[in-house]
Amino acid sequence: MSFFKDSEAMRSVMGHYNVYAFDIPSRGPRGNPDSWTFLTFSSMKSTAFFAIIVGASATYYSCQEICESHEACAASKYGSYCKSNGVCFGFYHKDDGYCFQPAEQESCDDITLMPVYCPEHEVPEPTCQDVCNDLDQCRMSKWGSYCKTWQDPKVCFGIIKKADGSLCFAPTDKHCEGEPYYC
Repeated sequence: MSFFKDSEAMRSVMGHYNVYAFDIPSRGPRGNPDSWTFLTFSSMKSTAFFAIIVGASATYYSCQEICESHEACAASKYGSYCKSNGVCFGFYHKDDGYCFQPAEQESCDDITLMPVYCPEHEVPEPTCQDVCNDLDQCRMSKWGSYCKTWQDPKVCFGIIKKADGSLCFAPTDKHCEGEPYYC
């Protein structure tokens, strides 16, 4: 999408484009409030011009795709993914682009910069505790659940997937049998 600061107008050499402006509140670098205007074009001949503007901006379908297009992340051992809170691991808005905190610690301040939200195509995987919260037996227990990351494959503590696909919580249900629930 194309964003233009304040109220810049666009006019083509071949004629006038109908422009509609909407103020979109956002935060600029270092969290300073800033006002940006989004311009859309309504005439048919503006479609090609608009496509050229939009074409310059990349569309990402996952946090890892953002990582692969960002040199510091692509060259790192970390990669990125959509965290359960809906933000991409390690990515922050900086100036007119992104920075990747694990590989750019000196210049990518994760305290003052805004995190990059996951592309809308990528839905974060629920955590073991999210799954636990959906099971009465687990939510009401004193244990809860967590991912046993040291096991291979990784499994959620206490959560079992029954043969019929439903889930149960083994520590509080003596009839809970099936396969472990992977995280």
